[in-house]
Amino acid sequence: MTHIFMSQITYFLHKKRFNENIVQTMPEITVSATIDLYTQITQNLLPTPSKFQYIFNLRDISKIFQGIMLSKPQTVFEPDTFIKLWVHECSRIFADRLMARADHDYYESLIVEAISQRFKTRWTDRKEDLPDFVFGPGTEIIFSPIPTLEKCGPADPEYRLVIDRKHLHRVLKNRLEDYNYKNPSYKMDLVFFEEAMKYVNKITRVLMQPRSNAMLIGLAGFGK
Repeated sequence: MTHIFMSQITYFLHKKRFNENIVQTMPEITVSATIDLYTQITQNLLPTPSKFQYIFNLRDISKIFQGIMLSKPQTVFEPDTFIKLWVHECSRIFADRLMARADHDYYESLIVEAISQRFKTRWTDRKEDLPDFVFGPGTEIIFSPIPTLEKCGPADPEYRLVIDRKHLHRVLKNRLEDYNYKNPSYKMDLVFFEEAMKYVNKITRVLMQPRSNAMLIGLAGFGK
């Protein structure tokens, strides 16, 4: 597993000419951290009748690196941003399936441990503040092509870290207005609050990738 994914990510970073600091330091750490995260989750977050989606396999590791390879050198230009990209992709593959708050807390503890122990990175002065910094409302690490649609267009989106939530909201609102103008018979009256924007980003990430799919699980009887 290590050899396969090391070869894959190293080739991608070299071919796309990422920053030399990323090429030299990130592949080995990223692969080992991903495999360790996968091992911990498969051993401790087991499926039950009420958590039937807690089934993880080696394809999930592959999907993490597939997501990382949506990035470009001009948007991920330093190791710190690359680590945030890794955190985001792991969350899309693993955390999005979790239901219980205790399971999310366990997952977040694994990510915090990887950031501080494997990547040797400090984004806050205190380790106990990291979960709020990485996963807190309004500060959660999100990568998306949506904020770049106005500049790049849908044909060549840039998958980049979302820094300005207000800009993301503005782009989504403008796209919705364009849709409603072009489709007066099928207008949608959507409110892009924080959680709604996150879900649009998650679905957009899936649609960017070949042969990808998503299972949306709603509350019974609510039709959502």
